[in-house]
This record gives sequence, structure tokens and C-alpha cells, in this order.
Amino acid sequence: MTDKNRLQLNAPMIIDFEEHGKLDSDKVLLILHGYGQNIDIIKEQLGENIYNHPDYHIIIANGCFPIPKVRSDHVLYRFAWYFYDRFESRYFIDFTTPKNILISLITELAPKKELTIIGYSQGGYLAPFVGEMILKTKKVIGVNCKFRQDLLGESLDYDLYHLHGENDKLVEYEPALESFNILKKRVKGSCKHLSIKNTHHDISNEIIEEILTLL
Repeated sequence: MTDKNRLQLNAPMIIDFEEHGKLDSDKVLLILHGYGQNIDIIKEQLGENIYNHPDYHIIIANGCFPIPKVRSDHVLYRFAWYFYDRFESRYFIDFTTPKNILISLITELAPKKELTIIGYSQGGYLAPFVGEMILKTKKVIGVNCKFRQDLLGESLDYDLYHLHGENDKLVEYEPALESFNILKKRVKGSCKHLSIKNTHHDISNEIIEEILTLL
């Protein structure tokens, strides 16, 4: 088999997004969905109290890479932020592309606003990488995800919160907590892990209540 070459190109990229909440607020909330989801799904999961929060200019984006599902009479578009091959334990497409796209999106729409990021599942993996590259990042909230402490920088200049269902089988709770405990030593702001009892990989009412408290 012929070896394949790969280049990281500086090429234009499109991204779909919605804006909600108070568009003239000096605070912006970026919401990142999970793998195989889209804007509509994460809005339904989080509820209007979050995605239409009155204190924030809210931006919800679809992932960079479509995962089309062809039905008999239509195509259903869901999305991914990156691709990780768990069988070979390597990234086919890593955080770099979505991180740069989201930095460009925030720079275009809200360059001077204080930034909070909520990331669920795959979006939670991505959130701190985006946050560490935007100087006005205030908070990163990861839900049912594992922060990649082995790939993040040595100093994170924002508040970091980790909410995780104790019964999560998709992103296992204990390894995620272990990674958070290593990472928290490098966080300059407030840093807290919240264990959510009787919760699996879903966004439970308890998680929603905790997010609203953190906002």
C-alpha cells in the first residue's frame, strides 16, 4: 500500500452556527455539542434556560465535519469536531482544525467579549484547547468528558469546571476524574470537579442545574 502524505493547509472553512440570548452582552457563551450531534440536539439537551440565557450572547456551532445519515427521503446531518481511532489509539484528525476554526469564529463574532465555553462529551474534550488560545476566556465547563491533561499547556488562565455522571459508561468516570486531578494543578483560576450521582452519559436535570449555577 502506498504511503499517504498529509498537509495542514491554511484554507477557507465554513461553519454553521446560531446566535441566541442577549446579542449586545459583553459576555459570550460558546456551546460545543458532542460527537454525532448538531445544534438542535444540544439545544434540546441543555434547554432554553441555558441556550437562551439572558446574560450572555450565545453562539452554538455545528462541528466541522459532517456525518450524514441518508434516509429514504432526506439526509440527516450530524457532525463531529475531530476523529479519534480508538482501535489504533491515535487521532485521524486531531483538535488543531476545530480549534483554529472556533478561534476564527469567536474573533469574527465577539472579539472583545469575555468568553465562557460549555462543551459536552467530544465538545468537552475540545473546549479547553479553544479556551487556552483566546485571552478573554473566563470559564470552561466540560460535561461528561475527559480533559486531555497530557496535551494541554502548562498553565491555564481560566476557571475550569468538570461535571461528570458517575454512571457514565461511554466516557468512563474514573479515568476522567484522574485526568482532571492532574490538570487542576495547572489551572490559575477556580477549579472544581462535580460528581453527578445516578447519571449516565446524558445531560441530566442535575447537570443543567449545576451549569446554571456556574454561569
